[in-house]
Amino acid sequence: AHEHRQFGIIVAAGPGIRQDELVHGASVIDITPTILHRFGLPIGEDMDGKALVDLWENPTQPAFIESWENVEGEDGQHPTDKQIAPTDSKAALDQLVALGYIEDPGEDKQEAIDRTVRELDYNLACAYIDGGIFSEAALILERLYEKWPLEHRFGNRLTTCYRALRRIEDLRRVTDCVINRRIEEANTAAEELKSLNLDDPDVQKAEKERLDAMSDDEKQKYAGERRDLIGKANPNLFAMHFISAFADFCEDNYDEALEKLEQLDEDFGARINNFSLRGDIHIKKKNWAAAKEAYQQALDIDFEVPGPHIGMARACIGQQDYQQAVEHARKSTGLLYHQPLAHYWLGMALLRTGEWQAAEQAFLISNQQAPLMPRNYRMLKLIAKDYRNDPAAVVQYELMAEQARERLKYERDKQLSDIDQAANESSADVVELADHTDKLEGVSESEIITIVSGLPRSGTSLVMQMLETAGIPAFTDEERKADESNPQGYFESQNVMGLMNDQVAKSWLSQAKGKALKVVAPLLPSLVRRIKGTDEQPQRLHYRIVFINRDMAEVIDSQSKMLERLDKSVDGNQPVSIESAFRTQLNAARNWINGNQIPTIEIEHRDLLTDAGEPIKKLAKFLGCEDRAEAMSSVIRRAN
Repeated sequence: AHEHRQFGIIVAAGPGIRQDELVHGASVIDITPTILHRFGLPIGEDMDGKALVDLWENPTQPAFIESWENVEGEDGQHPTDKQIAPTDSKAALDQLVALGYIEDPGEDKQEAIDRTVRELDYNLACAYIDGGIFSEAALILERLYEKWPLEHRFGNRLTTCYRALRRIEDLRRVTDCVINRRIEEANTAAEELKSLNLDDPDVQKAEKERLDAMSDDEKQKYAGERRDLIGKANPNLFAMHFISAFADFCEDNYDEALEKLEQLDEDFGARINNFSLRGDIHIKKKNWAAAKEAYQQALDIDFEVPGPHIGMARACIGQQDYQQAVEHARKSTGLLYHQPLAHYWLGMALLRTGEWQAAEQAFLISNQQAPLMPRNYRMLKLIAKDYRNDPAAVVQYELMAEQARERLKYERDKQLSDIDQAANESSADVVELADHTDKLEGVSESEIITIVSGLPRSGTSLVMQMLETAGIPAFTDEERKADESNPQGYFESQNVMGLMNDQVAKSWLSQAKGKALKVVAPLLPSLVRRIKGTDEQPQRLHYRIVFINRDMAEVIDSQSKMLERLDKSVDGNQPVSIESAFRTQLNAARNWINGNQIPTIEIEHRDLLTDAGEPIKKLAKFLGCEDRAEAMSSVIRRAN
């Protein structure tokens, strides 16, 4: 997650590659289109980046398709039913632990999961920001910053999103929050350092003795913790005051922002960010000379920073120094090619120098990089009208400009809650269960383990009662006592909770032969098909499954109520996220059933409660106890 210098080097070698040549404007996002073109495959129009055709001695023009997402066939991804976001998996795991269906993975493992999911989420948010998808980035960062309030990078990135989304009030709120939390954290850390009395010779001696007794790993951990504490006690005051000035700038409080920036100069000396923001403010105030002075100060520190160069180009255009504007704009795009605004201002400067064809090319590049910039269409329309004398192009660009304005308005007005709509949809189509009823022919009832499965709170305990009434005893240790959530009992075995742990022996499964065993659907793929017998020889296990389906909304609601009764909560619990994870886990369970050809009957929870007669007859037939159907129905009548 570390951020490095943004400029890299691209090197290419091989048959047909040009030798001893420079490639300009290359980016990491150009690699995929280039490889596609090299293998004679079209490039998706929805892809970022471009094919670097100038790499070859005899370049050819690439072909395009609308999107590779629309092309049928395998693309190397995991099958849909096996795809599950780490965040979804984490939410479902927490839910299952809280409900008591699986063992808690432990603090260290849980912390590792939390941190891994957190960093994946953060990197995804950064990728959304790079791609200009600020709404989705904001949703992720808001959740992360709420859960980890002292991870100030989350708040800082959030301000970037809020500025792009024009949520200026939220930007100010988060800016003040970041500053206040950082100060509070610094004060706490400083007090902790002070309490350690590290200047005391006796304390120093004791510290040395403690370190000498540590292993290398312990020393490394100790040193890291001490560095973190010292770092927290010494906040980056420049950064704190700078983001406050930036918030003033976004609020159009230019004079207040300038005053803070000048104070930063006095307190911390020359900084590129300071000068660049000062230049941006003077551009807004149309103080061209002051803007050039500020940008030049930034460039004196580092000439290879693209931002101040484009700022200089804008200020030069304001002073009608168009040739200087062209030079700075070209320098900026040479340093960082994917800058639609830089190409736009290059086009504006070129147009003023009379180079309308080069200007048109610059506007076209800017438009390719940012199709929703109406100003590009306005300038292309002007060129088509005044230089090309192309009435058809004038009409086309006017229409495209209007479409871009409408699309921009739609994007800006769209409520963030709409983004979650896709998450409400099923993550995958339901996997159909194949018929494998013949797989248990010739197998004695005493050898069969009857698995009752489904999501937690889908009615598995009720079906376990029915099976006991049918003469199939429950395999249970009765550790989990009946309560308000399940007045008749849970009919569970604590052994099941450890199924996900590969280090735990599963020989206990042989004791469940001839009995009914409750296993929630997410744990089904952890069941083993063979165990070691008493003679150390592999012993095959025979399963049949009663699979309970219940409406997902009802399952989530029932789980939430149970958690309330247990006075438990799950941090970061997102019902939509859990629903997506559970659907994926259900399909994984179904695939496991199909792959192992296990006889299975599906029972709809709603049918059991509303029209138990027919489904119970089918269940009784599946279990080979049709004469017990009436007794099984009595369990439903009592439950109702």
